[in-house]
Amino acid sequence: MELAVPKAKIKEVEIPRVLIGTSPFLAAGQFEKSHEYYYEFVLNPKNIVDILAYCFKLGVIGVQLIAYDFLINSIIEASRATRLKPIIVASLSPEDPIGSLSQLQELDPSIVLLHAAQSESMSSSEISDLLSNVKEKLNVVTGVALHNPIKSLPRILPIPEVEVVMVPLNYAGIFVKGKEEVIKMLREVKKPVIAKKVLGAGRLDVEKALSWIFKQDIVKSVAIGVASKDEALRTFSKAIEILTKNDEPQSSPTSS
Repeated sequence: MELAVPKAKIKEVEIPRVLIGTSPFLAAGQFEKSHEYYYEFVLNPKNIVDILAYCFKLGVIGVQLIAYDFLINSIIEASRATRLKPIIVASLSPEDPIGSLSQLQELDPSIVLLHAAQSESMSSSEISDLLSNVKEKLNVVTGVALHNPIKSLPRILPIPEVEVVMVPLNYAGIFVKGKEEVIKMLREVKKPVIAKKVLGAGRLDVEKALSWIFKQDIVKSVAIGVASKDEALRTFSKAIEILTKNDEPQSSPTSS
């Protein structure tokens, strides 16, 4: 079985509308199983490689990467094992954004974002300078990831180098304050959006959450973290099913 993942254009690049999120592999704190994920993935990166290789062969080759060594190496290993080149949307390492630039070169990313830790703590001029540096070195579309978009967007959206934003977004408003105001702000400036935490770190109904997020016209792509091959198959199959249904032309009513 191979999934046909639709693509979206952001500036001059095309990325899949569904990306493999890597937060479970980092044992991120928003997950109720984060302690288990630490032992399963951080201490055993071979398990990351196995899931990534499975996803690549499934047809899901877009990865939303946070630029840590063990994740970069896992993607490279999975790519070599499958002979498939992933499409990378990368966030710079929050601890060493400049250092992680050189590490990303081998992956040839399409989009590079500042991690939310930088985006929400740096001045506008610092963000502009850093993203200009990224663009010069990697020739990519640049942007920012945010944890608290309702607070940060008014300051960040006018920065020219912010060509795309990645924000938490889901129907229940989990991990995103002022959901409706965030959507309104992004819609007004017509800034392309990559959505994260669309399933509320596993707390939301998958079909309802995906149906809602794919109806948001500002959202070009979504990053969905998975922690097993079975979860990958179920979640990504459902995402493609909903996307395909949404993209089908609607027949116009006929008069008798």
